[in-house]
Amino acid sequence: MTTFPKTLVVEDDAQTALQLQGVFKEMGVTATVHFVSDGVEAIDYLRGKELFEQVASSTLPGLLLLDLDVPRIDGFEVLQWLRQRPHLRPAKVVVFSSVESAELRSRVKELGADYFLVKPAPPEDFRSTVLALRQYLLGAAGSLTPARAARPSLAVLS
Repeated sequence: MTTFPKTLVVEDDAQTALQLQGVFKEMGVTATVHFVSDGVEAIDYLRGKELFEQVASSTLPGLLLLDLDVPRIDGFEVLQWLRQRPHLRPAKVVVFSSVESAELRSRVKELGADYFLVKPAPPEDFRSTVLALRQYLLGAAGSLTPARAARPSLAVLS
């Protein structure tokens, strides 16, 4: 069994969401993992608004896994929204992107993200990405370094 906090995943690609669900299940993640497909739904969830009133009312998620390129309100805008509402910010905010650059990492760090993950290619590498995320959440972040080649690219934004 894998220790994970209550998690909100913001991902608009159905295939990626299914792959993540499969990896979480395979790893024995027992925490609540809720998926939304855009930034508006993410904000509504964090505010406990309407559709998400029941699921979000008990506690905020401990982890927000946020794709930057989502419809309606993108991940950058979600990060800006959270900066203005620290009382609604999950304990850990992890940006999940298919693009990687020093400028991008700097921008999401400035907006308050704790961690940056590059979506794996090929998608079969999701397991190693989630394992690296688990390692970070369990406090082993000091041992993580940006990866090269086929391994997922990881960075703690400190």
